[in-house]
Parts: sequence; structure tokens; C-alpha cells
Amino acid sequence: MWTLSTIEWIDLELTSFCNIKCDGCLRENEIAVKDLLNDKVLSYDLIVEKIKHEDFPNIKIINFCGSVDEPCTHPDFFKIVDYFKQWNAHINIATNGSLKTTKWWTQLAKKLNGYHHSVTFAIDGLEDTHHIYRRGSSYNKVLNNAKAFMKAGGHANWQFIEFEHNKHQLDEAHELSKELGFKKFKIIRSTRQTYKSKNISNTERLDVKESSKIECKYGKEKRIFINHLGMLIPCCHINGPTLKYMGSSVAQTDYQNLLETCGGELAVSLKYNTFDEVLHGDVWNGITSSWGTETPIKQCELKCKKNFRDEFENRYR
Repeated sequence: MWTLSTIEWIDLELTSFCNIKCDGCLRENEIAVKDLLNDKVLSYDLIVEKIKHEDFPNIKIINFCGSVDEPCTHPDFFKIVDYFKQWNAHINIATNGSLKTTKWWTQLAKKLNGYHHSVTFAIDGLEDTHHIYRRGSSYNKVLNNAKAFMKAGGHANWQFIEFEHNKHQLDEAHELSKELGFKKFKIIRSTRQTYKSKNISNTERLDVKESSKIECKYGKEKRIFINHLGMLIPCCHINGPTLKYMGSSVAQTDYQNLLETCGGELAVSLKYNTFDEVLHGDVWNGITSSWGTETPIKQCELKCKKNFRDEFENRYR
């Protein structure tokens, strides 16, 4: 399903650092990953050594969107952006937007100006609601950073996770996004657990039809995921179980058992393997071959058969 010549989209989790505490994040809900946080980054040297443009003739998207990180915390972030600018692919940066200064965001916009890019700012509501889920984030700072970025020529999107406490603000936020110059208004109807005791329960998800078989979302999009440890895995949904295993060294799921049996980190790490060795290795083959059996990897069945994952709606200006 995946080969170097067909991959079009690479997700990169650049770091293990984040400046805020979202209740739905793996960082906040899994004790097993605590020792992996605020420690390592995907090094610039490893990126340049192992992720080479010539190996991906059909690449279209480089996406900085980890599951435990804020990409702008990477000490070499601008160097990494400069490296991937040479690829002539679309660069997307998913950020909570509450780090750095307006000067920094202006500098980033100028660096990306005239190049295919977008920065997606996570703004889950308006001033009175945004901080409820995005704990530690300042609504006004995020907006000021986004406005500085757009004023300097940057292309920005507004991402809004819909909850019971903010869904009444969807239309107002969409209108504000158009007024300020955001290119897209992206709504997420989420699989995140509910937090009724904290008054931030989810809205009801869209009606999603279960597939008759596993239809791999990342496979269909010709997309792969590299986490901050340098581990090449099929998708973001596998990253959580991967990090839990790395943090605890205890295999508790069928996927984690497969990873352990095949050698753990050594089997999928780009520090020790080439791309081809991982893509055609025992872990990836074990995952994909399970789909045609009566016992598929449960995480794959949950996300890509039962379709229990976030649903997105894009609104435009």
C-alpha cells in the first residue's frame, strides 16, 4: 500500500514539548507517556539524513502536526521549514498559536511568503470559551499572533473543535475569521471523551457509517506519520499506542504485542533503518496483513472500520 514512490503526504511530530494542557490530549490522560514528554525532539540532522526529497517523487504535503507536541517549540523550527521549502510541497503547520511573539510570526510569514503553505491556528471558541479546553492558552495572544502572521502575507486557517460550551459561537467565530482574513474555518466534531464534570462535554458526532471492511484513511491518502522519537508508523492513531508502549515497556494491545515481538523501537525507527526497511518490515506487514483476517489490529478496526475518529467540516471565506 505504501511505497516511497507513491507517498504524497508526510506527518511530522517534531517535538515532545507543549506549552498548554488540553484535557483531551494524550499528554494529560496517559501516565505511561509522562517520561517521554518535554524531553526529546526529532532532530534536524535526522530529518535531513533520512527524509530526502529525491526519495519522494510524488510528495505533495509536509504536515507539522504531532499528537503530543506544539511544533513551534522545536529549537530548529525555521531551519526545518527552510529545508522542506526546497521540496516544492505544501507546508502545513498545526499550532495552538499561543507561543512566540508577533515579531516571530511575522518572520515566519515572510519566510513562507510566495510559497505553498498554511498555518492552522487552534481557536476553540471566543474569548470567554477558548481557554476552557485549551488550558493555558490566551485567546487574545493567539489572535494577535495570527493577525501578525496574516498581515505579513501568511495564509492562516481557524480550527474550531466543537463542544457543548462553544457550539453556540460557531457562526460568530466563522464571521470573525472571515473579517480577520483567515482562508478557511475548520470545524472538528471530535471523538474526544466527554468532561461533564468540567463543563466541557462534546457535542454529538455526525452520523458516520461503519465500513464493511477496514479502509485505511492514511493509506488512501498515501500518507505516513513520523513521531518525535523518529519512529515511522502508518498513522497518527497508532502513535498513541506506540508512545504508551515506549513509555511503559509493557505490551497491552495486539498492536503493542506485534511491535514488541518484532523488536520494538528498533523495528520502526529511522535512526536504525531506512524508509524502505520500515515500510516493508514485519511491523507494517503485520498491521496490513491483519486487515484481511478475523482478528485485525483493533486500533485499525476502531478508526478505519467503525470510523470512530474526528470528523471535519471546512467553511470558506
